[in-house]
Amino acid sequence: MASILKATRLAPALRAYAVQRPSVYILGERSMTNFKDKERGEETVHFRKADEELLRKLLQKVKAQADSADSTQAQESAKSELQSLKGMLSKYNISDADYEAIMKWKHDV
Repeated sequence: MASILKATRLAPALRAYAVQRPSVYILGERSMTNFKDKERGEETVHFRKADEELLRKLLQKVKAQADSADSTQAQESAKSELQSLKGMLSKYNISDADYEAIMKWKHDV
C-alpha cells in the first residue's frame, strides 16, 4: 500500500519530467536545423553572386579578346545589334546618343 501511495505522489512529477525533457530536446534540435539551413542558404546565395560576378568578368575578357582578334567581325556584329535595336524601338523617338547608351548598357550588364 505504501508503495502505491509513493507511486501516486511521484506520478505527476515523473509525467511532467517525461513530457518536458523530450520536447526541449526536440525544439533545440529543430532550431539548430533551421539555423543551419538558413546559414547554408545564405552561403549558397553568396557564392552564386560571386560566381556570377566572376563569369561576367570572364565574358568581358573573352569579348575583348575576340574583338581585338577580329575587329571587322566585331564592327559588323555591333552594327547588326544596333540595327536590330533600332528596329525594335523605331516607334519611339530616340536619339543616336541614346541608342549608343543602350548598347553600352547592354554590354556592361
